[in-house]
Amino acid sequence: MRAWWSGVPPSEIRDLPQLHNLSRTEEPVLWFGPDPWEQACLLWVLAELPASTLPDLVPLSQGVARLSPAALPRCFAERTLLEADTLGACRALWGTFLTGGWGALGGAGVATLPWLGPALMRLAEDHPASGPGRTRRQVQVLVDQGVQELPVLMRALEQLEDPRHGAWFGELFVARMVEAMGVRMYGRPG
Repeated sequence: MRAWWSGVPPSEIRDLPQLHNLSRTEEPVLWFGPDPWEQACLLWVLAELPASTLPDLVPLSQGVARLSPAALPRCFAERTLLEADTLGACRALWGTFLTGGWGALGGAGVATLPWLGPALMRLAEDHPASGPGRTRRQVQVLVDQGVQELPVLMRALEQLEDPRHGAWFGELFVARMVEAMGVRMYGRPG
């Protein structure tokens, strides 16, 4: 479901048939970690679910890739049922995004979704009203310091992010950003 985040204008984002299938599930359970893209995807899913669907949410305290398989049963046991008011709040936030973009969501959140507010704030930092976003500025500083290998750059960027999720943007995204700066990056993915 992350594919649509890459360059698709908000007006072209469409409901996926999987969401309608999910609403037919007797007890849908959603698993989402704290990283900004996962939370943005959670916002979209909750906003687009049919109003009668009330899923359970497993709010992971860190990215799923950072969890051991042994931790998953405990996470599942701690799931919570999302109520209609939470889905309504998500629909309102999604509407704000569709009209104003990520920058319009800085400072927004939903009390029952603990990672959503910080994730939306982080996304807003990458989409300011003018000038480069936070990730672009961080990449520029690191490149100016002489970092020219993509794995080193990604590790440095990870250190600048919340330790629960680290660098939540992909290597290809960062490599393209560096190339747009006119800098040759070594170790670029395929």
